[in-house]
Amino acid sequence: MARSLDEELRALYGLPLEEFTAGRNELARRLKQDRDPRADEVAQLRKPTVPVWAVNQLARRDELGMRRLLAAAAALRKAQERALEGSGTAGLAKAHAEEREALRKLTERARSLLGEAGRPATDATLERISTTLAAAAVDESVRETLKAGRLDRELEPLGFDALAGMQAAPRPARAKETTVADRREQQAEERRRRELRGRARDLEREAREAERAADRAET
Repeated sequence: MARSLDEELRALYGLPLEEFTAGRNELARRLKQDRDPRADEVAQLRKPTVPVWAVNQLARRDELGMRRLLAAAAALRKAQERALEGSGTAGLAKAHAEEREALRKLTERARSLLGEAGRPATDATLERISTTLAAAAVDESVRETLKAGRLDRELEPLGFDALAGMQAAPRPARAKETTVADRREQQAEERRRRELRGRARDLEREAREAERAADRAET
């Protein structure tokens, strides 16, 4: 094959959605012909849904907008982590507003791309696009796939509660008999987790209030 498999896959996910299945099958056929062991894996690639296809097109057609979203999402994540650590919520509303604006612009661009492709840009479809963008932008396991325009599934974003859970992950159990000091440490850890979950709920509420205030300011 003249191109690497990564290049072939990038081209595949850039095709019009109605051409994906034929393109995938042709790529798998050529790989099998070349006795490439990855042929079966390629043959099983899922056809993207319309929202996922639109997100992949955004990675190709609006690279600047995608970079802005990734930067805004990273800033928001850091602001959330600082808030959960008790360092205050200064900057949280601003970070949330910037991430929201980056999402809004990309979602509007997706509306145009869907129209160009002759596909309906319903509110439900645009919401799924926005949700997947928001989730992928902060998920380290798929950020690079998002940037490459090769997502294969829709995603749901992590909320403050999930972040609090990661921040307060329990320590690995030690292979020894539990002592009084151990029990006290476990109780303190549990109190910390409860406090973080409570703080996460407060931050979630503040974020929703800030979003409603931003909506009112725009009308």
